[in-house]
Amino acid sequence: APALVARLAAAGKRLGILSNSSKRKEWSLRELPKLGFSADHFVAAAVTTSGEEAWHALGAEWRGKACVWLSKKDGDGVSDYLDGTGVGLADVERADFLLASGTNVVRDGASVLAVDCEQSGDVTPFEDLFSRAIARALPMICANPDFVSPPKPGKAMTYQPGHIAARYEELGGRVIYYGKPHPQHFEACVAGLGLPKERVLHIGDSMHHDV
Repeated sequence: APALVARLAAAGKRLGILSNSSKRKEWSLRELPKLGFSADHFVAAAVTTSGEEAWHALGAEWRGKACVWLSKKDGDGVSDYLDGTGVGLADVERADFLLASGTNVVRDGASVLAVDCEQSGDVTPFEDLFSRAIARALPMICANPDFVSPPKPGKAMTYQPGHIAARYEELGGRVIYYGKPHPQHFEACVAGLGLPKERVLHIGDSMHHDV
């Protein structure tokens, strides 16, 4: 794949990335060399992650509000995700919404609770939180609609935010999604390419999330 991307870029094709990563685009660009790709082969404005789209929405629509944050463990692209959004953390009784960008940590400003969902898929630890949030009609913002992430070399499949968002909807909650397969995500990438959509070819690997 890296060789093909290099040939396409050399032929003058404008290349973008449409990702359901819940992290911001800068993180994705930094990761490309680890996968054998050169960031220079892609149009930076068309590197679009669901986490980037959600981050902009937080700053534009939820600034000054507070959330219960369902996240990944601390690390690159995670710990500073809310910086610049104007969004704080609060417990479910005071929060304005839930934010799902990971499946193994719950953050409410007073505590950081580890949850065994990313590996097991078990949503039971979220049930009480979800019931209390739904009783207050809190929406959930989902920064990664994927249900699972395919196993990487030497690692197991992991469960992603779309998995717990689906459970929230099953219980009667409302979810606002950012990422594939929702059209706004595709439109953001196409806009970054600066091309009419009729001139853009999309290649994916999921019948649910890429069509």
